[in-house]
Amino acid sequence: MQGRFPPITQRRYPGLLQKDALLWDQFLEKWGKHYDSFDYNVRVGEGAKVNENLPGYIKYMAKALTQKRIDAVGYSRGEIWLIEVTGYARVGTLGQVEAYQELYQETFQPAEPIQAAIVCHYADRDLARLYVQRGISLFVLPYSG
Repeated sequence: MQGRFPPITQRRYPGLLQKDALLWDQFLEKWGKHYDSFDYNVRVGEGAKVNENLPGYIKYMAKALTQKRIDAVGYSRGEIWLIEVTGYARVGTLGQVEAYQELYQETFQPAEPIQAAIVCHYADRDLARLYVQRGISLFVLPYSG
């Protein structure tokens, strides 16, 4: 698969907050060369069920606004990386990336293997251990702001 964006820093990233974009820039500067391309703000899942009698554009908007969104999807050497970008990796982040793995698989049914990852400034030792046990890659970068 191929994403729409090259693995270099951008002026803006669809769906990323400014503080997360700065963290993502750090990630790209350090590890971007290991990826072929990226997509951002990737929607997965079905979204909310809406009344079928509504106009098509309303149904489309309702779905788009209620689907889950993956911050970044990276494509690297035959693997798909689902990446959550957050300042602090919390317990909820663990469930979030695990849900993204399932929903991405259901939505796109890729042939390539899926790898989940979290890019953050901080994750405590207990959570870092759990991420490793579940096969979730953790990229911890220093705070630069």
